[in-house]
Amino acid sequence: MNAARGFEFSHSFKTDGVSVRLLYERPKYIPKKQPRQGVPKRGLYAIDTLKHLSGLTVDEMQVIGFDPGMIDLIHCVDPDRILETQPIGEPPASLVYTAARRKHETCSVLYRKRMEELAIKNEMTLYSKRSTDRDVLLSYFDARRSGSISLNAFYGDLRYRIRRWRSFQKEQRSIQKLIDRMEGMRTKETMVLAYGSAVSAISKLRPKGVAPCINMGLRHRLSKHFVVVDTPEHYTSQICSVCHCQCGPFTELEEQRRKELKLKKEQETVGCSCTSDAKPYAHKRCHEIRGLRRCQNVECGVILHRDRNAAINIATNFRRLYSGQQLPRETTAADFKLVTALQALN
Repeated sequence: MNAARGFEFSHSFKTDGVSVRLLYERPKYIPKKQPRQGVPKRGLYAIDTLKHLSGLTVDEMQVIGFDPGMIDLIHCVDPDRILETQPIGEPPASLVYTAARRKHETCSVLYRKRMEELAIKNEMTLYSKRSTDRDVLLSYFDARRSGSISLNAFYGDLRYRIRRWRSFQKEQRSIQKLIDRMEGMRTKETMVLAYGSAVSAISKLRPKGVAPCINMGLRHRLSKHFVVVDTPEHYTSQICSVCHCQCGPFTELEEQRRKELKLKKEQETVGCSCTSDAKPYAHKRCHEIRGLRRCQNVECGVILHRDRNAAINIATNFRRLYSGQQLPRETTAADFKLVTALQALN
């Protein structure tokens, strides 16, 4: 007996003692097994996606912690080798790529100064083309129209085209140097870059006095050569990477710096008449040392570099999440009050 279309014999029957009914069923759909892609060589992944694709353990890969920033664009550390003394010829355990280094390698300062001179000369910096106010927008058009002759002469010059092309070449060469230096940190076949997830928020910041950075573009460029994984970095700069306790400012060094600034200010003001409207000798931000942190644990008390400590903690967060463990609990307001009370007692 032929089965109906889409059904097959289920190797069973049902009877009431007189008649017999053969049972048929639809075959269960068994999806074809996708061939494992293997360990990724490059790209931007989530932690769970990388764990599913690679099938490796944490010990089988080299995890590099990345802390993005605006002054130090990236600060990457290999936490397994950072405390070891690196012999000559061995791969480095840490690497820093700063905005100042990028400016030096791309020679962008001279071009920026030339553009600023033109902008100031044309008074275009006083107006905004994105304003919704009609008068401000018309003022911008008037300033642009008045300076169109000098702008056309500058942009129409062949040297401007050559300068732009050379700047592009130097920028590509600077990024390639960074990639080569990072490749020199490799000690295992699989190297994972645990990139701090705050890179998207940093790229949207526009603080006064700080030039725009290329954090998102840099992460995209690195993902073409390495395995890059977004990793949470909340409170990574406020937790000690040695004992995982609370970190705070280096108060002893800040106090010494405050005294030095006070003495220097007193020496400068000797013999001169100062008015009562003069600013105090040392504002709080003048003697703060943001790049150094000190563990508030009495038994530890280690002095840490802020960005390096954050990079180590980011790598630790990746290891915990990849292994299915929970992250250290977030620091609460009660923890800060407890640390402040302990500092007052000491």
